[in-house]
Amino acid sequence: MQLIFIFSGVILMFLALIQLALDVITIVSSGRVSFQLFGQAWYNLFPAGIRQTQNFIEHYLWAPLWDPALLWVTKQPSVLVLFISGAGIIVLNFIFQKRKEKMSTGFY
Repeated sequence: MQLIFIFSGVILMFLALIQLALDVITIVSSGRVSFQLFGQAWYNLFPAGIRQTQNFIEHYLWAPLWDPALLWVTKQPSVLVLFISGAGIIVLNFIFQKRKEKMSTGFY
């Protein structure tokens, strides 16, 4: 199970590198600095995905979770969102792994 989390984190970080390369190509060709926002990248890959996710979160989970929190994430550069998500998954995996090892030995 922990291999799946590490693999997911590495994949997200690899996608961040690909997005960074695409952003650098865009910056060099256009001459102005602009990074693709996470919401725009999400829309380009799956146009109905943002609306479906928004409806699900607002109706079944908690409406304020979408508007201030996740809406803010969609307005951030996709490089940062992907890299921080991937690194966060890997770091949390190692933290929980060490905690699990401590609990199995009986020392807290």
